[in-house]
Amino acid sequence: MAGGRLFDDAAARRGWVDFRLGYQPAFDGLRGVGVTSILLFHCVIAYENASQSWLLPGAYLWLEMFFVQSGFLITSLLLDEWYRTGEIRLRNFYARRALRLLPAMLAAVLAIVVALGTFSPYGESPGAWQEVRGTLFYYQNWLAAYGTTKFPFYLSHTWSLSIEEQFYLVAPVAIFLLVSWQRSLRRVIPFLLAGAVASAVWMGVLASRVDDPLLLRRAYHGTDTRAQALLVGVALAFAVHAGLWPRDDRRHGRVARVWGLAGFAVLVAMTLTVNLRTTGWYYGGFLLCSASVAGVLSELVRHPRGGLARALSWKPLEVTGEMAYGLYLWHWPTIIVINQYTDWPELPTAAVQVVASFVVALLSYHLLEAPILDRWAPRFARTTPDRLAAHRRRLGGRDGAPAPGDLVPATPSGGTPATAPPPLTGPGS
Repeated sequence: MAGGRLFDDAAARRGWVDFRLGYQPAFDGLRGVGVTSILLFHCVIAYENASQSWLLPGAYLWLEMFFVQSGFLITSLLLDEWYRTGEIRLRNFYARRALRLLPAMLAAVLAIVVALGTFSPYGESPGAWQEVRGTLFYYQNWLAAYGTTKFPFYLSHTWSLSIEEQFYLVAPVAIFLLVSWQRSLRRVIPFLLAGAVASAVWMGVLASRVDDPLLLRRAYHGTDTRAQALLVGVALAFAVHAGLWPRDDRRHGRVARVWGLAGFAVLVAMTLTVNLRTTGWYYGGFLLCSASVAGVLSELVRHPRGGLARALSWKPLEVTGEMAYGLYLWHWPTIIVINQYTDWPELPTAAVQVVASFVVALLSYHLLEAPILDRWAPRFARTTPDRLAAHRRRLGGRDGAPAPGDLVPATPSGGTPATAPPPLTGPGS
């Protein structure tokens, strides 16, 4: 449907800035650090049949990084489309998400179904088949939250992908409603931060009931308790697009640098020390982790050629981050299968698992994910020259020819095919 206008031009000039993120290799590098840490963490807990790893014990917190980064990237792309074209085309958005996520996921699920029907010792386990359904329909996190399934089935790790997909489902409409309600990007930010704090408090409330071990699962896997990270990322995107993080302001630059370096240091410290079973971390520790990730992202946006950005843009990290979704999706079943058919010592086993996971992820990325995106994504681009020109004409017809920074948001739309491919983003995005 065609979008109706929400703001007059004066309000748009005051409340929005012409910000386009573009490709940031450091964002891929950050994903590369995160997914590699999780891979090593899972190698250890699978081999030792434990819930905690002696190697990088807090690596599971890197999932917060994926949530924050997904919230930031998706929101930034949606706000940019709205700013430049006056609408968000929902059909195009959901088509891009489907093209990005479904091919690799369906291939992984098919492989697991074949394994369960043939050689797997879990073929008769109802929980293994429940995970297949939970993964296909993106509710695996709720199966995990209530203890319906548990490790070591092949798709247990897809709970985080379920949360991200649930976010993608509601994000465009929720963002539109928030901005329509407040008519200002800046005024939305306090509500987003309040939601993040409420999510963190609710996680603490659930974790405090440690007499019931299922409630710790509930606090860890729930969409409502993990929404804090997504909302922090969304709030950061709103702040950037509202002009609260200008590139030419020295004071903001210093804050971004300190926040970014401190945030990265906190992430490293947590990775090396935090225990998943320590209840105290559920009382604000996840929110601290999310704020640290937001600091890193703000520094990468503010100083895309700064020291931290250059370090994270190291080519091996960047390449790993590019295929992070496939690596995350395939690594756990690969680890489980290798454990089932080898009796080697732990370190050689882990080495083989890491290499095998990377090989499968490379094949998935280059033979399945990238070709499908290259072939089909251009039909569902966020912006096209025709849409940009039409929006400028709409603005110019009422207020003269607008400058690029004068583009005005309007409403979500169903939309028609377009031309440019979307960027590849994090394990679930």
